[in-house]
Order: sequence, then C-alpha cells, then structure tokens
Amino acid sequence: GWSDELYSFNREISSSEIRDLYQLNEPPVFDSVSTTPSSWTLGSSVDVSADVSDGDGTVSGVEVDVWEDGQQIVSDASLTNTGGDTWEATDLFNVDESGVEYELEFTATDDDGATTTYTTSQVIEDNLGTITINQPTGDIFDYDVDYSITHSDSDDVPGETITCDLVY
Repeated sequence: GWSDELYSFNREISSSEIRDLYQLNEPPVFDSVSTTPSSWTLGSSVDVSADVSDGDGTVSGVEVDVWEDGQQIVSDASLTNTGGDTWEATDLFNVDESGVEYELEFTATDDDGATTTYTTSQVIEDNLGTITINQPTGDIFDYDVDYSITHSDSDDVPGETITCDLVY
C-alpha cells in the first residue's frame, strides 16, 4: 500500500533505499528455463527446470501450465525446489500430437506474494521426407545394377520408416 508520510533527504537515495523505506516488494526473476529434451519430438516426455531468484526475499513456489494448440493439458503443476534457485519437474507432459504448438507458462511467487511469468513454446512438425535415388542417374534403370537410396527427414517425428518395392 501507499504511505501518506513525507520524507525529505539532503542527498540522492538509491532505489533499494526507496524500496526499504516504502517496503516495496520486487517480484521474482526467471534467470533461465530449460527443457529436456531441448527439442521436443513426438512421443517424448518433457522435463522442465527453472532457475528463479528473488532479490528482496525468497521464492516460495513455481508452477507451470501446459497448453496443446490452445487447449490446457496441465494445470498449476508445482515444480520442486532441488536446491538453491533451481526448480524442476520430471515427466511434466508427453508430446502426443504433431502439427501443433505446445506452450508452457511458468509462474513464480515470492514470500510476499509477488508473481512473475515466463512463457516458452515449440511447434511439433511432421513433414514429408525426401527420397533421392543416387545411382544410377538418368531415366533408364537396369535391374542388375546396385541402387543407392537416401531418405532425409527433418521433422519432429522420430522413427518413421520408408519402404521401397522393386517393380519389374
């Protein structure tokens, strides 16, 4: 709250002195947030870690919500303080859809009730791969020549397979 007291100083005062004088509370700060794996793929289980500090007190809790293409799939999951400023949750959610965006919204609360949020997201893509016939080149193929086929796929869906049938 605000005070109706008037203070007079004969010098400049620092922001920390003002905070102390008026008992202002600074919210906690997200120093870093990471996930394991760092790049999510279809079928992966996601763990989270957040380093959160509070310059004028202590962090009392960190929670996270998870949204899958705008639909909330995890609500107010509490992270555990694993020491110092580090808060973690394992197996927070499983990536079970492709072609969607997953969004994580973290909320940290300090011992005086101030909060701050941090948001991160990733889109899980499933693109068609490309198949390249390397040998022989050209339009004419001979069935007694070895063929080399390469498949490349740069999406977020692991374990996809291709099948090549030789037709005579």
